[in-house]
Parts: sequence; structure tokens; C-alpha cells
Amino acid sequence: MLLKNLVLKHFRNYTDIELECSTRLNIIWGANAQGKSNLLEAIYYLGYGRSYRLAPDEQVLQWDRPSFVIRAALLQDLNLSSLDITYVRDAKKKITRFNGKKISRLAELGRIFPVVLFSPDDLQLSKGAPHFRRHFLDSLLSRLYPEYEVTFQRYQQVLSHRNYILRLRDTTSNRSLLETYDQQLSQQGAKILTYRFNLLPLLSHNLKNYYREIAGKDEE
Repeated sequence: MLLKNLVLKHFRNYTDIELECSTRLNIIWGANAQGKSNLLEAIYYLGYGRSYRLAPDEQVLQWDRPSFVIRAALLQDLNLSSLDITYVRDAKKKITRFNGKKISRLAELGRIFPVVLFSPDDLQLSKGAPHFRRHFLDSLLSRLYPEYEVTFQRYQQVLSHRNYILRLRDTTSNRSLLETYDQQLSQQGAKILTYRFNLLPLLSHNLKNYYREIAGKDEE
């Protein structure tokens, strides 16, 4: 799936812009603070439904506008498809459509328009704290297995509810509820760990092959 055309309206510093893209190599060139990274952010949105900068939707919307639109024409096997994302400020709602049909789950975007971002921040995978590597695994698993995203979201929801109860002064009356949340966390957490452990051998095999190509066949 190739990006053929990109339209941005009220997204970051782009009030209304339309770009025609090459089906081969595209180079974005410009002075500092002109919006080069914002273009990449918009393309990332099409594949993930969110910003790689972890910015909330409202933050990428121009402050005096009610909504932003990211619209793309995608080319595959000489067939054109449309993909658009609209965020409405007042409703705090994001609407995603592929060929005019509403997409209910953002994980579907990864199968429609796979996007891979490589940035200086990715060096944190090797030299950063463990949570960077966990985030990478979770992101990859969500794109490979739609059911993983459901499991991960359930875990986060239960964790949020449990932490809320723990912040209350009176936890005695909520002891049974806490036990229920602990049980659910254990169940969902076990599923998450199983997915992660099953993915690691696949990554390790590919990484070893690539490392040998770079460093030499005798290196490990």
C-alpha cells in the first residue's frame, strides 16, 4: 500500500495543504520549524490513529478550529483507496473511515496502511529503560494480533480502576472489589506475558541474522 496523495486541514501548522507523493522515494526538505516532522506525524496517524509524539488529538488541532482532517489516497495494485481521520474538538471524538466505511478499531489501520517510523528516539530500545522495550513489544503485538490489543486495553482499564480504589482512604469496604481486580489483573497479565515471551524468539532469530550481515558471519 503506497501513499499517493495527502490532504491536511487544521493539523498542526497546516491549515489546508494537499501533496502529491511519488510511489518510490519522497524527500521532505525545508528550514527548521517549517513543519517537516508534522508531515511525518500526519502519515504516522494514518497507520496508528495517534501521534508518535504521544500528543493527545486536541493538541495537534489548531487552537481556533473545531476539527482537523487527515485524508489520504492509497495505491495498491493500480487500485486507489481512501483513508481519512477526522477529530472533532467539542465531541472529543475521532472518526476513521476506509473507502467511506467507518473503522471501529484503530488496530485495523495497521493492516490497511502499515507504517514504520525510525527516529533518534528508537535508540532508547537498546540504551534506554526497560519500559521503552515493553512499549515496543506491545505496539508490535497489537499490530500482529488484534486480540492482543483487546487484552492489553482490558489490563490497563482494570489497573486504573484498582489504583483508584487504592487511593481512597477507606479500602476496607472495597476489599472484595480489590480482590476481584487483582484476580483480573493476574489473568490479563498472564496473557500479556505469554504473548511477549512467544514473540521474543521470533525477534531474536531475525536480529541474529541481520547482525551477522552487518558485523560478519563469525560475529555473535
